[in-house]
Amino acid sequence: MLDYRYQTFLMVANELNYTKAAKKLSLSQPAVTKHIQHIEQQLNIKLFNYQDRHLTLTQNGTYLKTKIEELTAKIEDIKSHLSGEIPTYQLTLGASRTIGEYYIPFYTELLNIPDLKIDLVVDNTTQLLKLLEENKIKYAFISGPVDTDKYYTRTFYRDSVVLACSSEHPLAGKTVALADLFSENLLSREQGSGVCDSVENFMHKQGLSCNQFKQKTRIGNIALLKNYIAENKGIGFLYAISVIEELKNQTLETITIKDAYLYQDFYLVCDKTNYKKSEVEKTIHLFTKNLDSCI
Repeated sequence: MLDYRYQTFLMVANELNYTKAAKKLSLSQPAVTKHIQHIEQQLNIKLFNYQDRHLTLTQNGTYLKTKIEELTAKIEDIKSHLSGEIPTYQLTLGASRTIGEYYIPFYTELLNIPDLKIDLVVDNTTQLLKLLEENKIKYAFISGPVDTDKYYTRTFYRDSVVLACSSEHPLAGKTVALADLFSENLLSREQGSGVCDSVENFMHKQGLSCNQFKQKTRIGNIALLKNYIAENKGIGFLYAISVIEELKNQTLETITIKDAYLYQDFYLVCDKTNYKKSEVEKTIHLFTKNLDSCI
């Protein structure tokens, strides 16, 4: 079993608030502070930063949080095995289209696990969050920005966002300034998709907009979008995980944007007020257990 002080650390890391963590743990705030200080002194690292009245994890804190969550899930598996229990899971899940079509088939073994009963809905981020709020799914696996104040979230993967083009495109394989792309036809996923939100957030931070492209066409199907790009009908932003094969066989190439790196975390998302930590970790474990061997 893990030292109980690490459970305190996990609660603080999830809540990012000592008072809320103390309340959920039925501990005093000084006791919670003492637990965190003990771990920091023991490991000789700093776990949290406090600035402008906001608590955030340090890089070491984020790493420790991830590893402790992984260990917690493994401990639960060991306990189940030693007790002779046959684990059964019944999951009602939603997955964004990129995760459902490209992550689940290649990076997980969800469909090959005995005693796993799964109902899977594949849709865009906006629709999945709506289903989550209506209690029609228990967990949503989303490839896009999420309001962490509104939902409980757990990162399980990070992917880069690439600007794909035909291998015949004059900018294929080149590095260009973002403004030099506005003469192009932008082929984009549908409104509400995670990759669109990621790109629009990036553009907004640059003081720009996707509407500055010469033409903007939305296509709500990833395979069709890639086909149009391969036929040199335009360029488009896609998650790297969704174009692995096309880049290998060179039906698609990428354009590098100067001084820019686009990426997006993939999240497990659920109701912030009604979730079981152990069940979340078991579910995350199913989504990441095969990851290292696939990458």
